[in-house]
Amino acid sequence: MGPKHLFSGKRRVEIATTIAVGNFNSGSTALRMLSKECGCRVGAITISYVLERDFRRIKQAEKAETVEAKRRMVEVARAITLAQQEFLVAEGGPSSVSGGF
Repeated sequence: MGPKHLFSGKRRVEIATTIAVGNFNSGSTALRMLSKECGCRVGAITISYVLERDFRRIKQAEKAETVEAKRRMVEVARAITLAQQEFLVAEGGPSSVSGGF
């Protein structure tokens, strides 16, 4: 709503900040409440979309918090580190050394 490469007035920046903070704290429900506060009519389709979007967001967050998901994240991080180490060994060490010309 307020891209960095375009000039945005104070009011637009305040609105974009309010939307971002509300979305972070309350999910899509905050956008519905903000629309209602601004005097925009909120229809049934918007309400169902907001509820579905929040449901998917919460379900995904709960899934990411499981023990299995955390175990997979650790395995992926270890695999990446191992692949980087193997690459460095195959290439003959780091490409740049501090103080080396």
